Amino acid sequence: MAATSTPADTGRPTESEAIVVDATDDGFVDISTSESDEQELLSSQMNRQSFSPVPAIFTSPPPIKETHRSHTLTQQNATMHECLPLLAGYSDTLELNRHGVPRLRREAHVKYLHKQLGKLPAPYLIADASRPWFLFWSLNGLALLGEDVSMYRQQLIDTARAMQNPNGGFGGG
Repeated sequence: MAATSTPADTGRPTESEAIVVDATDDGFVDISTSESDEQELLSSQMNRQSFSPVPAIFTSPPPIKETHRSHTLTQQNATMHECLPLLAGYSDTLELNRHGVPRLRREAHVKYLHKQLGKLPAPYLIADASRPWFLFWSLNGLALLGEDVSMYRQQLIDTARAMQNPNGGFGGG
C-alpha cells in the first residue's frame, strides 16, 4: 500500500514531486519526479530530512557520556559532532541521489584507499599488527570500485610472508 505526501510550504515536494512510500519495502523512499526537476529536488532540505540510510542510534550522541577528560576524548567528541550531521542527513554539503542517499565521492574514496596501501607514517607503526586488515579492506574497496589492484600483488605477498609463522598461520591483528 502506498501513501502520498504533498505538504505545502515546508521545504517538501510539491504535488508533482510526491513522495511514495511503499509499506512493503521497509520505508524505502522513491521520489517520483521528471529529470528536469530531479536536480532541484536533490538539494531540497526535505530530501535530506525525510530519509536517512543510517539507523537513528548512530545519528545522535551516545546515551552514556565519559566523565573523565583526556586529549583523546576531546578529539573523539569533536569528530563525533562533526560527523553526526552527516550521518543524520542534515548536511548542506552532501549531494544526494534520487533516493535521498548521499552520492559516492568515488575519486576521493579511490585516493583514500590507495593512500592506505602506502607506507605507514612513523606514528602509525604501532598499528602494524592491523596491516593485514588495512590491506584487505583497502584492496577490497578498490576492487569493488572497479580499480585495478594488480600493482599491489607483490606488496601483499611481501607483507604476508613477513607475518607468516614457519609452523603455519599468520600473525597480525
